[in-house]
Amino acid sequence: MHTADLYFQATQDAILAMQNMINAAESMGLGVVILGSLNDDPKRYLEILDLPEMTYPVLALQVGVPDQEPQLKPRLPLEFTTFENEYPRNFKVEALKDYDAKVETYYDLRDTNRRIDSFTKQISGPKLETKHLKRDDIIEALHQQGLALDLN
Repeated sequence: MHTADLYFQATQDAILAMQNMINAAESMGLGVVILGSLNDDPKRYLEILDLPEMTYPVLALQVGVPDQEPQLKPRLPLEFTTFENEYPRNFKVEALKDYDAKVETYYDLRDTNRRIDSFTKQISGPKLETKHLKRDDIIEALHQQGLALDLN
């Protein structure tokens, strides 16, 4: 686990295990929410969770009995998520105009947490800014745990 290669193998295994947990929970009528917010302040979460060396919280999962049946969020069209033989390099954000309209309608019409937002606003927000965010401390947090030490 001291190398990036082994760390990423373990991370991939953890993500696959989580997907299996989600499938099992949903097959029993339970609801799930994946929380990537652990990355918002990785060092603080290591402290809160009091994790030993060689461990790192990749994602969190909430599982419970749903008290509502939320609408399904529109998914990106296949043309933006599936590629053959090469990754397209000439992508223009304007190509997402139709999808943005669907996402805006979804947020506007859903039963809870209504907001006015679009996909392109979300992907061009704070995560892409050049100022330092606590999310940028992930590598330091991994090293603190003794993981991926070859990423210096």
